Amino acid sequence: MQEESAEEQALQALFHFIETKGLRKTQERETVLRTIYNMKDKVSIEEILSKHQELFPKIHICRSTVYNCINILLEAHVINELKDKNSTVYCKVFGNRNLIELVCNSCRETQLAELKHIRSLLEHIGCADFQVHNYRVTLYGICAKCKMRMQ
Repeated sequence: MQEESAEEQALQALFHFIETKGLRKTQERETVLRTIYNMKDKVSIEEILSKHQELFPKIHICRSTVYNCINILLEAHVINELKDKNSTVYCKVFGNRNLIELVCNSCRETQLAELKHIRSLLEHIGCADFQVHNYRVTLYGICAKCKMRMQ
């Protein structure tokens, strides 16, 4: 049996959430989710709008529609929101679980890695009354390219 893609898993979770909450199953919600799952790890609203237009040229959406869809996708737990002092970006939940994010302090390039040898440690951190479902750890440092430039 073929394993479902991350996009298909997210769609099923979204449709289940919509049905459970008694919401309308709209083309916009589905296509915004598909857009996010067809992009890199972290995306902004502007990037979503641009990619959506490229992927679904016959389905026009405006910025407010994207924001409304994002709120539903966040509530359905199919995307996560990451904020820093300058911006807000969104990332996939399915297909992006249990990752270590490596961010270069110099060029701000981001890499994702799965560090298997610390997985069990991270999954057992927390309080007795808290169960970890997934995690995302961010490590800051200097990438190889910037390190070479500095030497």
